[in-house]
Amino acid sequence: MRLLLITASSPEIKKIRKSRFLNFQQITMPFLAALTPPHWDITHIDEEVNEIDFNKEYDLVAITFHTPSAYHAYEISAKFRIKKIPVALGGPHVTLIPEEAKEHADVIFIGEAEETWPEFIKDFEKKTIRQYMNKKSHHLWRVSPFQKKIYFTEKTIQQELCFQHEVVQINASFVLYI
Repeated sequence: MRLLLITASSPEIKKIRKSRFLNFQQITMPFLAALTPPHWDITHIDEEVNEIDFNKEYDLVAITFHTPSAYHAYEISAKFRIKKIPVALGGPHVTLIPEEAKEHADVIFIGEAEETWPEFIKDFEKKTIRQYMNKKSHHLWRVSPFQKKIYFTEKTIQQELCFQHEVVQINASFVLYI
């Protein structure tokens, strides 16, 4: 089975990100790749780095994106779906506006895809996919007691992944400025 994982970035967002001093790869798609069975042939395209080759054939395409890249991600999805390649969409925009996203995909992931990806892949292999993959996310939110416009959110991913016979542990924390 051939899987294409895409971290979508619209041309406008790419221009903004190029101006930043510090850029780093989003973790979602490498994480999903690690959760995918080893018999899958996986390609990951991060549009910040590479362009998508729409001429290659895949059995499944999964796209993650933020709201500023939503229409761009929908255009990518349409190019694969017209070739009858199933597309899964996920990410913050899909979680916030699933009704819009479902019009552009064969399946959507609401919440953290890491929780439902293995089940989805098993279903896909049996050709029994559902339109929605949804599991309650367990985030640890902490609001600062200070009267500032800074809110802290801690999200720590402490899952051990067996990836090429090595155990990988991923920790992440984020600060949200409002």
